[in-house]
Amino acid sequence: MTSPAPVAPVPTPTLWKKGEALYSLTNNKFASVTRCHDQTLVHIRQYTETDTGDLKSTRRGFTLLPEEFNQLLSISSAILRDVFAVTPVSDQQWQQEEQQQETPQQPDTRQMVPPTPTPSPLMQRRETTTMTKPPKKTTSSPHSSDRNDNGSTCCYRRSGDLPPGHSTSAVRTAY
Repeated sequence: MTSPAPVAPVPTPTLWKKGEALYSLTNNKFASVTRCHDQTLVHIRQYTETDTGDLKSTRRGFTLLPEEFNQLLSISSAILRDVFAVTPVSDQQWQQEEQQQETPQQPDTRQMVPPTPTPSPLMQRRETTTMTKPPKKTTSSPHSSDRNDNGSTCCYRRSGDLPPGHSTSAVRTAY
C-alpha cells in the first residue's frame, strides 16, 4: 500500500518588480505568472540575491504555457507516486525493499514472441515508387564552379573582379 502524497502548504507570494508575485519554492527557486504579448506564461526560475538585496532572475529555469502547466498538474499525482516508488520515504520502506531484493524471484519461463511488423501505408507507397533526385540546376555564372577552401562557392575570385570601394572579405558570400 502506498502512502498518500504529502500536501505542501501554499507559499505566500513575495512582491517583486512590476508588481509580479513570486511564489517561493526550494533552493532559491520561485514561481511567477506574467503576461507578455497577450499571452500568459508560468515561470519557474532560480533567482539570486544581488548586493542591494534585490532578487535577480538567472537563466536556470523554464517557462510553461497555462495549458502545459495544467497538464503537469494533472499528472502530478502519478509523478509523486513514481518519485516515492523510486525513493522510499521511511526506513521501514527501505528495509522492505532490501528484503525483496534479497529474496530470489523465480525466472519467467514464458517465451516472448515478437509481433510481426506490418509496414505502414506510407512505407508501402515508398517501396512501390522509385525515389529519384531532381536534376541539379546549372547556373550561367562563370564563377559558379569555383570553390573556396571550405567548399562553398563565392561570387568573386580575384580582388580585380570587385566593384570599386569593396574589399574581398566584405563581398564574399557563401552560396
